[in-house]
Amino acid sequence: MCQDGEMSKRRGLIRVALVGAFVAGFLLLVLLTQDRIERANGQGFDGTHYHLIAEEFSEGQPFQADAPFAFRIGTPVVAGVVSEVLGVSTIDAFGIVNLLAGATFFGLLFLYLRRTGSSPNWALALVLSALATWVMPFRMVLFYPVLSDVIPLALLVGVLIMLDRSANCVVPWSEVVIVSGIIFCGSFFREQMIVAGIAASVQFLRRRPTWSSFAKATMPIAASVFAIGITHLMVKSTGKYSIVSAVGSSFEQHSFDDLVLAFFLAFGVVAVLAIVFAPTIGHWLLEQRYRFGLVIATFGVAWLAGSDMERFLTFASPVIFAAVGRSLTQYDWAQLSRFRIYASGAAGIGVLLLSQGFFLPMRDEISPFGLDAADLVRNHHALPVLSVLNSPSFAANFASLTPPLFIRLLLIEWIIVTVTAVLLLRPPVSAWMKRILFEAPR
Repeated sequence: MCQDGEMSKRRGLIRVALVGAFVAGFLLLVLLTQDRIERANGQGFDGTHYHLIAEEFSEGQPFQADAPFAFRIGTPVVAGVVSEVLGVSTIDAFGIVNLLAGATFFGLLFLYLRRTGSSPNWALALVLSALATWVMPFRMVLFYPVLSDVIPLALLVGVLIMLDRSANCVVPWSEVVIVSGIIFCGSFFREQMIVAGIAASVQFLRRRPTWSSFAKATMPIAASVFAIGITHLMVKSTGKYSIVSAVGSSFEQHSFDDLVLAFFLAFGVVAVLAIVFAPTIGHWLLEQRYRFGLVIATFGVAWLAGSDMERFLTFASPVIFAAVGRSLTQYDWAQLSRFRIYASGAAGIGVLLLSQGFFLPMRDEISPFGLDAADLVRNHHALPVLSVLNSPSFAANFASLTPPLFIRLLLIEWIIVTVTAVLLLRPPVSAWMKRILFEAPR
């Protein structure tokens, strides 16, 4: 027994050392190769508005910026405070705030994955894959520090952990108040926090509604709407932004193909596994309504809200990663041959490296592609291999900005990867395909 305990402890230490070495090596790689965005002296695109709000706060001036960015005052105010306290530039303050919020997000994500049924190993593997993902709050922050997404993303996972705690019992008013308070605060950082309000309201509304459960279900959405209303009173917005015209424009410009490609570009190998285990995942999402509500609301917002759908989709990442981690944990790996296991592992690592441009730093040119006369062939330096590799711009990895020809090529590649994963991980399906394709009819 003592020997078994010592061996288990030794294996645990080896695992920790290997993970630590991987994370340290990856962080060093990114830090050495990833330059900060050059546009607007490091402020980026939307970041110019957030930077302006932070400067206005530091100088004691009224908030005034272009809508809808003007209403996301939370992170700029926090960055303004950090800039004053630490004596650093506003851009550096944004980087510090968002990196700390990103670390909180990854820690809470691990706790949520464990709580929802992922084993420690699979939870850790999925968190590391999220760490390596270009659109998640590490690589993106190092490249583009002036963002408003990261703090609300961490707050979202906190809400999900509380919702999962109350999944099978009557929710006390104290928990409703805490969840609504988090959503209220988060809505000052980004209006997409209303998605968490929708998820919480769906969860609090019992199958046989009572006046009490209806009141509880109303609070999270009301808290988000109230906070958004306060920001509109606090800020003088400029520009001609209209949410109705923006949604209409997005609906016209974004095809369903764009949304599907954005799903693959944002989540990579996790998206493939979500499809492989779709029956199990679908059942799990419907077990607790907040999970299904969050995913549907997030995909709806991503489709209709703006050009960078991948960043909007990250709000669904905790639930999607949890569903995949739970499925991988419960999967019967003994049914696979050694070849299938090794092939699946190698393919998964390869897809992660290629789809996330693992060894390629992001660049900031606004126009990554050049049309030829036929409006078909694009920049010959950009390689469409699961994502747009070796492109001079990170914007090339936004599905809505990807050329139509590249969209078709990338979707075909992702379909091939997904079918391959199904054949490797679903032996009955591969046996059925083998009978259809190779066995002569009797």
